[in-house]
Amino acid sequence: MPAVPERTNCVTRIGDGLIAHGLYDDTPLRVIDSTGRVLDIIDIPEPYPGLTKLNESSFAWSPSKRRMVVVYRNARRMDFLNHDGMRYGSIQGPRPVQVLYTTVDHPDHDHVYFSQQSEVSYLAVAATKRFVYTLFSGLPAPHPGTQVQIYGWNGDFKAEYALDRGLLDLTVSEDDAVLYGAFFDPDGRQRIGEWRLPSVP
Repeated sequence: MPAVPERTNCVTRIGDGLIAHGLYDDTPLRVIDSTGRVLDIIDIPEPYPGLTKLNESSFAWSPSKRRMVVVYRNARRMDFLNHDGMRYGSIQGPRPVQVLYTTVDHPDHDHVYFSQQSEVSYLAVAATKRFVYTLFSGLPAPHPGTQVQIYGWNGDFKAEYALDRGLLDLTVSEDDAVLYGAFFDPDGRQRIGEWRLPSVP
């Protein structure tokens, strides 16, 4: 069986099982039991095999829990999976990013160091019945995301909107009408804002 996950971001119940998403040593999704024991892995080829730190990702379910999507912080790839964990599609987003890093050998694993010019791709992802919404940066960390990209569940690119401020995270109303986002105000306090979304065909 795979090793115990290094860092779990969220756990979601699907049927009688649990799926954990996190930063692991081989793939971003695990099937676990109620004690956290790893039962299986969901096999998704990583953008950077063997370099765990580079494979940080975000994850969202459709409201029906029939489909899920994984997006990556250091790659513009998006992976679409059904509720059984079978990957039915992968796409490249419309905006390229330049990821710059060096590795230093270590007895247990490689240490990864990012250049200050290394660009970040997707910071967050949210999903509704119709669409997948990604928060895209395209700038070096710690810049927040200022672009919202919208995709269909078959991976087709629908639209992109520029925000009037950078966000750290996002979610969207069930009717695809309102985007809610977390951001820091000028005093460094975290706030929640909302934006009306144009209709997407």
